[in-house]
Amino acid sequence: MEVAKEVWAMVGEEHRDNFVVVGDVAFLLHGYPIFTNDTDLATTADSLHKFETLAKLDPRFSQNIFGEWSFESRRGFRVNIDFLDKTGEGGCLHKCSDYSLIDGMPVATLVDLAIAKGGAWIDRQNEKDLYGFKCTVKTMTEEMLNFKGLSEAKRETLGDIMIELEGMRGGGVASGN
Repeated sequence: MEVAKEVWAMVGEEHRDNFVVVGDVAFLLHGYPIFTNDTDLATTADSLHKFETLAKLDPRFSQNIFGEWSFESRRGFRVNIDFLDKTGEGGCLHKCSDYSLIDGMPVATLVDLAIAKGGAWIDRQNEKDLYGFKCTVKTMTEEMLNFKGLSEAKRETLGDIMIELEGMRGGGVASGN
């Protein structure tokens, strides 16, 4: 969480629609006790450019020869920073939307986290992703949230998740058939 807060402090309030904390750190900010070794951030090109300009002046941040960023935490360990395209279409986002403000910072909504974790589970077949999906849906149920109003792309991903889950129920994994 420290990295997300430091990057948000650099990027600033004027970039609220250009920056969203996603991935496992978003789960942490929503209250899940989860472990992660990186920080995933969805940003627009403007926010990324502002971050890179300021991070080059801050010794806590470093960039490797592949352009990947990391942060030296107060506890003395390096945390990788992954700048993601939340839409999955490649390149930077044009605008970030559908976020919750947590500690004044834009964080992916539970609905978006559920779709992202479920989609990651389909792609990677990683039990951690399935567990994240299930926990998120459970919390959504407790908070009376649902999947209404999803974009077409998110509805399609949710449909794929449901097909995959149904395949598990039948004794196999649907994508393996």
